[in-house]
Amino acid sequence: TELICDVSKTRGFGWVLVQIRGYDTNGDKMYNVIACGSKSLTAGQRNWSMIELEAQSIKIGCIGASYWLKGAHFNVLTDHKPLIGLFNDQRLDLIKNVRICNARLSLIDYNFTVVYLPGKYNVVSDCFSRKPLWNQDFNDEEEPCILANVLFESFADAISDPLLSYM
Repeated sequence: TELICDVSKTRGFGWVLVQIRGYDTNGDKMYNVIACGSKSLTAGQRNWSMIELEAQSIKIGCIGASYWLKGAHFNVLTDHKPLIGLFNDQRLDLIKNVRICNARLSLIDYNFTVVYLPGKYNVVSDCFSRKPLWNQDFNDEEEPCILANVLFESFADAISDPLLSYM
């Protein structure tokens, strides 16, 4: 399972949760999309540094897909290399940036490894981050329900998944 996250400095956050279903003849991964989402930047977030925004995109992606991610190990793919060290190796007490530390603290319940994905391959979550579906005033608690409804309408066969049948 992989969570692919991205942020657009002027627009918003985007994430896609995928499962690897196999490999094609070229050796490239083939994915099944499980869930996806996006969120616009607030006025204050537009002034954040890029590393703070990228850390926040991981937080938003994990929380948005928490139903599928809690209790299992997964990879988080990002196009921002400095996050690898901050999320994989760095102790929390050594992180001096409050926003990055808060993002890490809010993800303490998740078991993941951050992996670098070059930006040219990060196209799906990049699209969501450039054209967010929900604005910054949207209630965080309502988003997953609407997201699930959109997915069920778009992918009718997704309901046959045993994990999704409980929703």
